[in-house]
Amino acid sequence: MKKAYVLTLVLILLASILLLRSLSQPKFELIESQIEITKDSDVTGTIVVTEGEDIGKQLTPTALHYRLILENQAILGQLHKEDFVNLDYYIEAHAELKQVATNTVGFNVFDPSAYISSGVRHGSSLTIEDNRNRMHIDLRYDLGVDEPTDYVNLKAPSEDQQENLLKHAAKSYLVLTIDGEEFGRFSIENHQSLDTVPEGNDEK
Repeated sequence: MKKAYVLTLVLILLASILLLRSLSQPKFELIESQIEITKDSDVTGTIVVTEGEDIGKQLTPTALHYRLILENQAILGQLHKEDFVNLDYYIEAHAELKQVATNTVGFNVFDPSAYISSGVRHGSSLTIEDNRNRMHIDLRYDLGVDEPTDYVNLKAPSEDQQENLLKHAAKSYLVLTIDGEEFGRFSIENHQSLDTVPEGNDEK
């Protein structure tokens, strides 16, 4: 009888530990996504020409920009940046979006290796709110510049092309990995909020 009582207590303790662990593990939900095509230098930064006739010139690229907010749905626990040292995050485009991007820019902008020798860039940032419940992820994919140079020879897409790319941009997933292992995949299409494209791009 005593052994059965002790065994019951042990099982209850183990169950409680597992339950607390489950309740404290981060459980993310994508609660907001905003997608825009922008030429705002505060978002895109500038590209400084370092060689050739235009050396020193600053170019502001046109970029496809994702603003994503993930919320921790765990009942207990908070997010801490040190817990995500080996976190990687990226956009995985559907086949249709890859094709539209390739037709628009000349290469698949969601493939980092495709940017080599293009003169433009891609970038990302992650911040965690002070209340430790939300994670903000920004991803930017440069599409070209209005006035190409020998240093950056990729011309920004026309306004019509940008609108078409923006229309398809939500056909994608946000993927999270830690140490190369996927632990989160979120459909952006279900949370899309599209902004208008910037004015001033002439037709190619």
